[in-house]
Amino acid sequence: MKTVLVIILSVFLVLAQLTVAPRLVIFGALPDLMLAFGVAWAIYKEGRRSSWLVLLPALFLDLLIGRPFGLLTLSLWLVFSLVRWLGHSLFKQSGFASVVVLAVSGVLFYRLAFKSLAKLAAFFNLSGAMPTNWNDLYSNPFLPVAVLYNVLLCLLIFLLIKKYHHRWQRLFWPAGQPIFFKR
Repeated sequence: MKTVLVIILSVFLVLAQLTVAPRLVIFGALPDLMLAFGVAWAIYKEGRRSSWLVLLPALFLDLLIGRPFGLLTLSLWLVFSLVRWLGHSLFKQSGFASVVVLAVSGVLFYRLAFKSLAKLAAFFNLSGAMPTNWNDLYSNPFLPVAVLYNVLLCLLIFLLIKKYHHRWQRLFWPAGQPIFFKR
């Protein structure tokens, strides 16, 4: 049952990223639902043992997009690990300010990790590697809007996870210890 739910959630996230997200462009900024879900899940402290829940949708999306395979997955996994480490090591309290700092650092680190890995893939001439320009990191006029947009999306998804996680857990596993999420 848990595998089926993870696959359904992964397919839903990938389909939403490919079909709905391009229609939600604001001032040239495209929302990244995978990034927002990954960072929000990393910030959420009760989902410790289900880190693969972020990896599977990223792998599905990596299969469908035209970049070198693993670029998105590795970038998202690095961001997930960094935000999880920052959340457990540096930010012991889960106040709103720490959640915002974690979300901003996750989104910015994703931009840096993705750009660095894309540059590395282009250096090794991997098939489908797009040439990258480092100037996009600091001279792109849409970068602040994109960061703000993805941070707000991340905070929204975090609040939804925080509010509905226990209800979802009770819905699918009403008796006994849950299999999918550990407390």
